[in-house]
Amino acid sequence: MKYCKQCHIGIQDAANRCPLCETVLEAQNSTEQIEYRYPDVELNKTRFDIIKRIYLFLSIIIVSTSIGFDLWRENGITWSILSTGAVLYAWTVIYHAIRNNVHVAAKIFVQAISGSIFIFLIDKMTGFDGWSVNYVIPQIFTLANVAIFVLMLINRMVWREFVFYELSMTLIGLIPIVLIMNDIVTRPLLSYICIIISAVILVGTMIFGDKTVKSELIRRFHV
Repeated sequence: MKYCKQCHIGIQDAANRCPLCETVLEAQNSTEQIEYRYPDVELNKTRFDIIKRIYLFLSIIIVSTSIGFDLWRENGITWSILSTGAVLYAWTVIYHAIRNNVHVAAKIFVQAISGSIFIFLIDKMTGFDGWSVNYVIPQIFTLANVAIFVLMLINRMVWREFVFYELSMTLIGLIPIVLIMNDIVTRPLLSYICIIISAVILVGTMIFGDKTVKSELIRRFHV
C-alpha cells in the first residue's frame, strides 16, 4: 500500500499520485500511523457466513427440485439447466457486489458477461427466438462499455486502473460482428450500434492512453 504524507491517507490501488492533492505517493512505512480519512466498511464475516450457508442450502433445494421436475415432466425444456444458471449467476453477482476490494469496473465487467450468458441461456432453452442476441445482449455490452468509459473520465487521476477492463469490454463489444457474419443475429441494428461504440472507445483508449495503455498491458500480462 502507498500513502500520501500531505493528506495522511492510504492508497490501495496502483496510482502514483494522491487522488486528492496530486502529491507523489510513497511506500508505506510500517512504523508510521496512517489516518484513513475514508475507512473501508468491514463486512461482518460471521453474519455473511450464515447468509452464505442459507443461500447454499436454498441453491441446493432449487437445483434439486428443478432436476426432479425435469424427470417428472418431460416437456422438452430442461428447467434444471435454467435453474442452475440462475443460481450461478446470483452467486457471481452477490460475490462481486459484496466484496469491497473488487474494482468497480471489474464488477461491471463480470456482471455484464455473466448476465449476458444467463440471458442467452434462457433464450436457448426456451426455443431460441433470437431476442437475446438481437436486443438484450448488445444493449448490455453497450451500457457496460459506456459505464466503464464514464468512470475513466470521472477518475482521470487514476484512470489507468480502468484501462484493462475498458479494453476487455470493448473487445467483447465487437463479438456481434461474428454473430452477424454467422446469421445468428437477424436484426442487427442494436448490434451495429454496439460495434460502433465499442470500436470508437477502443481506438480512443489506444490513442489517448498511449504509454498508459502499454504499461498497463505489460503489468497485467508481463509482456
